[in-house]
Amino acid sequence: MKIRLLVDLPIDGKHGANKGRVFEVIREERGGRCQNKLFFIGDAGEECAALHREWEVAKEARNE
Repeated sequence: MKIRLLVDLPIDGKHGANKGRVFEVIREERGGRCQNKLFFIGDAGEECAALHREWEVAKEARNE
């Protein structure tokens, strides 16, 4: 699944996790109180996470 970020993530800019960017999800972690996270590889080659309110399914992924 691919996600599009709805906000700039509050992480180091080297990851390129900016509003509008699309990333491939590599795993999901479920937590309590709606704290589910999706993980992706950022531009620096490191794993990054986005909370459910910070992303949407990318339109391109819906058509696959």
